[in-house]
Amino acid sequence: MARDLTRSELLRPFWCGSRFTWVAALTACALLSAMTQASARERQLAGIRLGRPANQVTELFGDPTRTFTGVPTGGQAGMPGAEGMGVPGMAPGGPAMPGMEAGMAGDPMMGMAPGGMGAGAGIAVPPRQKYEGKIAAMKPEEFVGRLLAAPAAAMPVGGVPGMEMAPGAMPGMDAGMPGMPGMPGMPGGAPTQSSAPPTPKWIYERSRDGATFVFGFDEDGRVNLVVVGDDTPYSITRGGRKPPFAGAKTAKGIGLGADFKSVILAYGFPEATEVLGDEVLLKYFERHGVAFTFRQNFMKVTSIAIKSPEE
Repeated sequence: MARDLTRSELLRPFWCGSRFTWVAALTACALLSAMTQASARERQLAGIRLGRPANQVTELFGDPTRTFTGVPTGGQAGMPGAEGMGVPGMAPGGPAMPGMEAGMAGDPMMGMAPGGMGAGAGIAVPPRQKYEGKIAAMKPEEFVGRLLAAPAAAMPVGGVPGMEMAPGAMPGMDAGMPGMPGMPGMPGGAPTQSSAPPTPKWIYERSRDGATFVFGFDEDGRVNLVVVGDDTPYSITRGGRKPPFAGAKTAKGIGLGADFKSVILAYGFPEATEVLGDEVLLKYFERHGVAFTFRQNFMKVTSIAIKSPEE
């Protein structure tokens, strides 16, 4: 009678006495994972579930540091008229949110400073913040723009389409690793135009957590995007010793600081890869609704993003 092979039996061809081929075993584990695990989408991160109303965010996180509308594609954080706009509850049809008043604390006011503009003062400088969080070493607005940008055409490097990282960029991972062809990538240049609608985004820069959060909302004021990025000083994600924020994990147990191998074993090979300066972005949006970034040379998760299929 035929029977299913066990995990150890499937991996046995990659063992040769005491010798172990790590790359081959990783490929086998990824294939096994793809065969045995359903393509379930990630729907909750950092205690916030996709599809829930905006007040779930304020109940857990309070007022945002600042807000913006749409997705800036040029990487500029201070878009005139964007800051302080797009808060669900402040637009027609959005849910009412007591306490969310114009000019909330921490909202950079572009143009006129409180009290007006003095003679010869020129353009007022936005209020200075004590802490400015980053996601994947970028301003949160810029990162969201890159995250949601339409993928660019793959550019073959070394005969392998889309492999933008040089050999050695991923520890233990050689360029052209078997089983990884056809990974569309993006050069480190300007992002392509985003296809996302101009919907509200809230930014939370939490110095006490060493993390930065972004929450996006649809036209009905329901959460359709959650991003959490590690910004812990001397974090292990950048070669330090301090563990990153531990309050955000995917349904498969991947959190900030998880290594590259754990992500591959949990989700398989990505649908798309991009190089963002010193960071590598792996997207699984189509199958799993999730994306991760890694700092090159260390290859530990520096940010996690989940989004609704409609976003």
